[in-house]
Amino acid sequence: MSKNSQYHALIDSGADFNLFPADLAVIFGIQLGRSNTERISGIGGDATAYPYIFDIGVDQHTLFRAPVLLSPDISLNYGIVGQAGFFDQFIVEFTYQTKQIALTALDSIDSNY
Repeated sequence: MSKNSQYHALIDSGADFNLFPADLAVIFGIQLGRSNTERISGIGGDATAYPYIFDIGVDQHTLFRAPVLLSPDISLNYGIVGQAGFFDQFIVEFTYQTKQIALTALDSIDSNY
């Protein structure tokens, strides 16, 4: 099934993985009850999460496949992108003074050689 949906995410360099609310499962027609579960821990405590692979778009030109954990135990209206599945796909530059983030896809760097 191919569906597109715009959803905001917090870029969190301290997060080990990508984490999104389980509400996305409904949007994409994913039946979480048929998936394996993982127990995760973080600043908000312990949670149950369901691993899934999503095609994530950063803009209209950069699309990449990444592992995502969907959790019914988090009550955020945005996702969190972390080390595995986001930071391992890009060079990420934070400029504090201008509050800007620059992303360079690693595959675009490799294609220059």
